[in-house]
Amino acid sequence: MFPMNPNLHVDGKVCLSLLGTWEAGNKGEEWQPGQSTILQVLISIQAMIFCENPIENEPGGFGMLPSNPSQFNGSIKRLVMRHAMYDWAQSPLPFWKEISDRHFRKNGDRILQTVDRWLGEGELSAVRIVGVRNPGVDAGLLVSNLYEVLKKYGATYVPLNMGTASSQQLPSRGGPAYGGGGDRFSGGGRFNGPGGKNSFGSSPGSRYGRGW
Repeated sequence: MFPMNPNLHVDGKVCLSLLGTWEAGNKGEEWQPGQSTILQVLISIQAMIFCENPIENEPGGFGMLPSNPSQFNGSIKRLVMRHAMYDWAQSPLPFWKEISDRHFRKNGDRILQTVDRWLGEGELSAVRIVGVRNPGVDAGLLVSNLYEVLKKYGATYVPLNMGTASSQQLPSRGGPAYGGGGDRFSGGGRFNGPGGKNSFGSSPGSRYGRGW
């Protein structure tokens, strides 16, 4: 599994001052009992984490900042297509299957239009990020496989930029070619070092949020 955002760890941790997972310099940014609300948390996640350039939340001291943030975004978009779109459409986890199926039936065509635009406008260019395994999957192959699986949900839009790679199928979730061993978090946490999957909170590298 690959990190898709410096504030979102693969073990489920959400790094945000308001949640107490990052020691903010301003105490007013932290959770205030009797005053802070869940709505504030949701708005903070939407505004500070789901932002246009998430790599800008990354501490510069860890050598992961690319010179061109758009290239990082290209890598993230590939990961979103692979893990948050294709995998869930192909083999949704049982607990969320009903919600996942409903989402893809409703939004299949819009998803395909979006990824087609990404590919056509060159928004899927990837960059090698220090300490993070490269997605390593051709963008056209991702789009074509996503198209094939979303047809099962009733999608009718045909991407114009996917090429002819649809005969090659992506490895299944948890398979050896996917990332090994069936461990959804194979390879540690958000990077291979302190603060990864098994050591959250043990180093500055594990605490991200407002202020970085």
